[in-house]
Amino acid sequence: MSNPSDSVLPLSSSDLTTLKMGERASHSTFIRKSKPKKLGPNAKQQKESLTQQQKQNSLLENIDNDDTPDYIPQNRVTQLAYEQLLALIRSHLGDHPRDVLVSAADEV
Repeated sequence: MSNPSDSVLPLSSSDLTTLKMGERASHSTFIRKSKPKKLGPNAKQQKESLTQQQKQNSLLENIDNDDTPDYIPQNRVTQLAYEQLLALIRSHLGDHPRDVLVSAADEV
């Protein structure tokens, strides 16, 4: 037996309230952003040093991320399949270190 509250009911005019287009839209006033403050005579050097620091930080993060493989098998079946893939890549590329084979497998 089905529950009557689960059945589909027709829409009535009382269920549908009449709204004009855009009536529920919120309106706000435009807020101007303040102009950026002018920096002192060392501003260019400060910006360049900040940019250099950001570049160095991003390079360090990329190095840390490249050390670990993208895919790590979670169970025995996937580990066996991954080892077969590495063996296939080794047969095509030749004898290379494991990290080269793993990075090639990540590209596949």
